[in-house]
Amino acid sequence: MKYFKTYEAYKLGVNGVGSLRNSLAALKRQNINGRYADPEILAQGIRNEYEAITGEKYEDEVQMSMDNTIADIIGHYKMDGPDFMAAWDKVIKESVVNEKLARGLKPLLKLGSTITKKTGEDALLDLSDKFDSIDDEYAGTIASHLDMAIELMQDGYAGDATKKLKQFNKACKDVLSGKEVGSAFENVNEATYNSKNHIGDTSDGQGSNAEIYKKGKGYYVVVSGEVDYDFTAKNDKELLQKLKDNEFDSTDILEVNEANDQDRLTYFRKLGIAPNNQPQNAAYIKQVSKPGKFFVDWKDAFDLGAVALEFVKQVTSISEFDIIDLKTMKRTGKQLDVKKGQLGNLRTTYGVRLNESYKGNFAEFKYDMEMAVDNIGISPKAIKKVSKKGKGFEVRMSSYMSTEETWKKLGDSFGAKLISFKPGSINIGIYE
Repeated sequence: MKYFKTYEAYKLGVNGVGSLRNSLAALKRQNINGRYADPEILAQGIRNEYEAITGEKYEDEVQMSMDNTIADIIGHYKMDGPDFMAAWDKVIKESVVNEKLARGLKPLLKLGSTITKKTGEDALLDLSDKFDSIDDEYAGTIASHLDMAIELMQDGYAGDATKKLKQFNKACKDVLSGKEVGSAFENVNEATYNSKNHIGDTSDGQGSNAEIYKKGKGYYVVVSGEVDYDFTAKNDKELLQKLKDNEFDSTDILEVNEANDQDRLTYFRKLGIAPNNQPQNAAYIKQVSKPGKFFVDWKDAFDLGAVALEFVKQVTSISEFDIIDLKTMKRTGKQLDVKKGQLGNLRTTYGVRLNESYKGNFAEFKYDMEMAVDNIGISPKAIKKVSKKGKGFEVRMSSYMSTEETWKKLGDSFGAKLISFKPGSINIGIYE
């Protein structure tokens, strides 16, 4: 009898719940075989067989990310941890979308499917705020697209605002019909004529305004006023002639816009960084603002001089940025608060490399690392140990955190430099 109990314990350890053999058998029921699997297919299979694999009912993604059984499966399929977590996140989002719709998104989407400019700017802003007020990442995504239309209205681009709102209406209808949120709204930003293509505008002095957009090698013009219409031009010469024929005085509009942009690009490039050379708007800046993301004051609206701005966090309608001195590539210790409507003055940039080691103490480093891991969608419990190591800090993480580039990005997000990395069953990195 004693031998029997010992054998049973042995069997459970090898074949039972929590073992790799048991996990692979469960996944086989989901038609997942062999040594290789697509991340999304694997994530869906694990979600379907979660209780059979782990012995526990699924509650949240944090629970999943800390399960050693899941880590063994990821290791078995030689899959990068962040790649799997991205796939898992997508699977979970899709599985709970109906539940989230029922909790608050659905009535707002119904309103969003029919709302127009005639409803008024206040009503549009109110709807955007209601989306933002829901503690749900879907809602934030949807609100960002509505904000694009609002911004176009505020800037006087009536024709483009109408097109954007119609796209927004359709995307809301598609989600209500069962389409996944990300898929439904992915084309809202891909209109042929939007603020990213916008190069300038001009007025005829009689109440009509012409918005000029780049279209391939030519142009597309949207005229709004007492009469709305549009026209195309195949080159600069034809554009200027058609504008003149329609009583718009714009003989220098192309030269002025191109010169301003080029001067600004040259200015920042001399400082060693490379701003995005495509126009961007407030809604887009809000959408891409993540911890560790750098921007420049493209329109020199804040009179800050040679600085870059690193996004820190958003508090209600205010975005907070750390100010980086571009001449020294060091933090100034100062911050800039940017209102929602002012984000359009910024532009994304590349090439900002801080010339400094981490300045915080051990407790601050541990906190910053946990926040950085959480911000990429992985539970901070993936961090097994943080300790002081000489002048720097040693971090130990789960086996699935095996990509050195991911570790570098984690450190870059809060000003710590990865100087050593050793992958293994426990990954070890040293930061300064």
